[in-house]
Amino acid sequence: MKGGWQWPSGSPPNSAPMADTDPETPNSQDSNNPLVDGNILVAKALARAGVSHMFGVVGIPVTSLANRAVALGIRFIAFHNEQSAGYAASAYGYLTGRPGILLTVSGPGCVHGLAGVSNAAVNTWPMVMISGSCDQKDVGRGDFQELDQVAAVKPFSKFSAKATDIKEIPNCVFTVLDRATSGRPGGCYLDIPSDVLHQTVTESEAEKLLIDAENRRKQEVIETAWIL
Repeated sequence: MKGGWQWPSGSPPNSAPMADTDPETPNSQDSNNPLVDGNILVAKALARAGVSHMFGVVGIPVTSLANRAVALGIRFIAFHNEQSAGYAASAYGYLTGRPGILLTVSGPGCVHGLAGVSNAAVNTWPMVMISGSCDQKDVGRGDFQELDQVAAVKPFSKFSAKATDIKEIPNCVFTVLDRATSGRPGGCYLDIPSDVLHQTVTESEAEKLLIDAENRRKQEVIETAWIL
């Protein structure tokens, strides 16, 4: 797609690996059950849900999330601004019938992505915007690019969710993806604070969270089909 390109190895060519302010690899004292952070868990949930493409602009606090998604086989198509990436994600939803995924940084990045979310809503195209946001403990203290993003997105989105703890990530990811395609398709939003992205659980606990979320998703599909 014009204006976008893929980072096949998770980093731009001839450059050092991208990194947020924190290391990408969580520390672990047990090599048999390593730790998984929020970035990895989001990427795993997206991959388990069948997401194959992601559009966006990386930066703090979602750089590691993009890298983890690429490592799991999700093609990341980078743009110079979120508005273009958002339009591409909404068009992907129109062309495929599956949610187009837009990844943005906090504050201005989220606001710039609203053009794509609004476009998806008006045209009934499935799309999900995922944005990093400021640390929850610093809300109201003028943190870096602080903004009540859920409130900012509300007029333009079909449904919004915010993961306030790492254990909520799988259910939040599956929910916004399903809401984007159910009933009247449209743009949905997932807010993930930076502290949640850096929280950790063991690999076995992460797998259990993913399995539980998948089972809940299947049960909801069965119940919906029964009602219809």
